[in-house]
Amino acid sequence: MIEIYDATDTHLIDRTALPDLQRGELSDAVELHLWYSKGDPSGQVLEDLLVLVYVEDPAQPGSYLRQGVPPLDEMWVELRIVGHDNTDDPAQEDYRTDWVRVGAWRGLPIPSIRAGCARYLEWRVRVPSSADPASWTWRIQTLHSEHALAVPLPVTEMERGILSGVGDPARSGLWRGGEVVVSEPADAWVHIGAREYLWRGELRGAVAADVELDQVDGNAEALAAGEAYWAVLTEGAGGVNVTKGTRAAEPAKPTHPAGELLLSYVPVDYQSSGTSIVEAEDLDGERPYDRHLALPGTGLELRVHPGQAIAGGTWRGWSRIASVPLEASDVQWLWQMPDGLYEVTTEESSPSDGALGPLWEVETDASGVVELRDRRRFVGRRRVLRLRGAPPAAGPGTVAELLVADGELQIGKVILRASDNGGGTAGATVADVLVVDPASGASESIYPSSGVDDQRPAVAYDAVGAGLIHDQGIPERRVVRYGSVLRVVTVEHAAGGVPTELELQMVCAEL
Repeated sequence: MIEIYDATDTHLIDRTALPDLQRGELSDAVELHLWYSKGDPSGQVLEDLLVLVYVEDPAQPGSYLRQGVPPLDEMWVELRIVGHDNTDDPAQEDYRTDWVRVGAWRGLPIPSIRAGCARYLEWRVRVPSSADPASWTWRIQTLHSEHALAVPLPVTEMERGILSGVGDPARSGLWRGGEVVVSEPADAWVHIGAREYLWRGELRGAVAADVELDQVDGNAEALAAGEAYWAVLTEGAGGVNVTKGTRAAEPAKPTHPAGELLLSYVPVDYQSSGTSIVEAEDLDGERPYDRHLALPGTGLELRVHPGQAIAGGTWRGWSRIASVPLEASDVQWLWQMPDGLYEVTTEESSPSDGALGPLWEVETDASGVVELRDRRRFVGRRRVLRLRGAPPAAGPGTVAELLVADGELQIGKVILRASDNGGGTAGATVADVLVVDPASGASESIYPSSGVDDQRPAVAYDAVGAGLIHDQGIPERRVVRYGSVLRVVTVEHAAGGVPTELELQMVCAEL
């Protein structure tokens, strides 16, 4: 059972009020502790918690509502997780969030809480300048293992699909990439792959990065024989961050910085040489992706990552990675059911009127996943910008241009398709996308770090079939605005020939 205590852990909180609320002002933050079986670590882990806010009905004291009153319908409340207590079960890892606005149809997701442990919550209220700041009485409650909440009918009439979070300052998440590997042979370096992620509603891309982990812990103290420290690698506002823990014979993992995206935990052991050696088996922590990304698991298993969606009259959310069993040697389709749970079918037909999908098409053999095909559909306005033309035969140059006629777009996927491979003998046709200021003529590549990690689309001289399409590159520049000109150019040609035509499509979110 979840119980809510004050910050001293001595008083149970059933309901509370924030006095002196003022129009147009933000209240002070109040800390509350969400305890699960306080003092008793023997229970099962609660997963996928959702923290909800209720308000006492002014017309019926003692009756609490989750919608229908201004503080909830207008989302006055902001919540965040600021810490935890895992004294009774050290297996519970720290988890922190930024402020999230909650109300009638939105709560604060928490991946898990272990028996005997607590999550520390802060909440505050922002009263609109036009609202009546009457003294409201509030109650905070939690649901667990619930993956669907009702939403207003007009929303579900208009929208159906996965919520990407683009433009939502309360959303951050890793979309793809960011794999962490070690050097071969092992040394002090870990290597982070190119990655695409959402940071507080803004779509971003980053090229590969290398991180060196030395023999000095988070307190700037050198490791001694028999000691180690943990480091956590995260993606933050300015890129990759390394947070080191404290050295010890049995070190604890450091606090994961609030709101940052987990890439990996890495233990660093004492080395008499003074140079760290990080090996593959030392890496710990399965990085959670967003948007219901699915990846092969062990054997006949699909690992479906967290995400939010809307369909069939409900908001559906997961805050942890779900394992979905698969059939052997078959083609299957993954759906999300009205209760938010996943279901796999062996026919491409909806298993329920309220099912969302298919999200993924999966092909298996006798032992595991052979191929995954992405079938996800996303909510929100999108624009597909198409540029098509013949690459200049004489050498690299302009293929096509397009004037951006929308106010502001965030670049999602960039797809290059070649009509043919050009019949060359070596190398590849490599393209770039430039954003041109029509006033000054100055241009900037959306892949500015291509000299470090080349993510630009390319088609090999001998490509055929699916090889004529390149859609895996991760651009760093993501925003284009009204009046800019997009220019597709070739920067390198295969020896002996170029494709007859190139077509580039940019799938963008419209803000």
